[in-house]
Amino acid sequence: PWADPAFPLRIPLSFCDAGAPNTAINNLPVLIRLNAEDINFERIRADGRDVRFIDQRGATPVVLVHERQRFNNAGNNVNDEALFWVRIPQFNPSTERDHIYFYYGSGDATETSNGAQAFSAYQAAWHLDDANATINLPEVKTGTRSRVLGIGDGAATANSFVNRGLDFGGGFVVVDDTQDAAQIGGANPFGITTNQGSISVVLGPRASEGVGVGTPNAVGQMVFFADGGNPRSVGFDQRSLHLSVARSVANGPVDAIGFSVPTSPARPAQPTFVVAVGGVIDPGAFQHVSVSWSATSVELYVDGVRVAQANVTTVPFTLRFIDLGTSQELANQLRGHLDELRIANTPRNAAFTRAEARSTLDELVVVGPVENRP
Repeated sequence: PWADPAFPLRIPLSFCDAGAPNTAINNLPVLIRLNAEDINFERIRADGRDVRFIDQRGATPVVLVHERQRFNNAGNNVNDEALFWVRIPQFNPSTERDHIYFYYGSGDATETSNGAQAFSAYQAAWHLDDANATINLPEVKTGTRSRVLGIGDGAATANSFVNRGLDFGGGFVVVDDTQDAAQIGGANPFGITTNQGSISVVLGPRASEGVGVGTPNAVGQMVFFADGGNPRSVGFDQRSLHLSVARSVANGPVDAIGFSVPTSPARPAQPTFVVAVGGVIDPGAFQHVSVSWSATSVELYVDGVRVAQANVTTVPFTLRFIDLGTSQELANQLRGHLDELRIANTPRNAAFTRAEARSTLDELVVVGPVENRP
């Protein structure tokens, strides 16, 4: 049945992943990317607010929470594009039976976009899509604006896989939740003090070479979560998490990704990853990378596939700030893109991680034909 008579048009959106496990996914924000081949942009307001996502699989239709990240009604078939994130309470991507509807065309519907609600399954999430080099990143979980330091020192925003992202050209940025330039990090600004959780990020192509200490072809990105105050903690130590990706590193495999987390007994201060694997990073492609850890285990995923696992005893830490793009080993000479950074204080299972990766890489949703209101 037609759920809302105020909207004359709708399209079905199906979640399809034939290789996914037969497992329900809960509260995942799913990327919906629409262009002129999918919908008539002239039937939607220029600001894109007169839309609804409705789940009609139950007895009563449910309006779903969504965030409108981008809506470009350019008036032509080339540049028209809409990017929405829709939080789906539950779905099973292994079957084509699960779908929702995108309703549009009312002309006067009120605004319902809400990033904090759409990403309520995370402690923090960043789209990293500000247009300027001197930016305050929107932190979509709480709606506060996170401060960024160091940007402009070889780092800027640029076109990325999902709208825009950070483009490292030998610089780095520091993210926390304060506008005070004299302070880095608070007591617990992101609400994370735990020995379990997950992080995920989209890493992008690395077109040029950087030169690091003892590493003539050092290219890559690092995400560094610090449990420390001012001055910032650097290097591999027991106060931080590190997700490192490099073409070649002094103490690691080629085209490698490694992850370190505070453990008991403590690991050495120099790069000794808890999990690391080579040959899984493509320097010319966008890839989704995720790490999930519990009190007893760490799992590393690339494009939703588990590539490494280690049984270790992790210890609690407090996330105070985040370094993006900095690497002591590579002398901060990093090249590449970084997009869609998310943090949660709960581990993610293999099914959720696969669905998150395929959604973020725009490989999950199948757009159906336009339907007209009876």
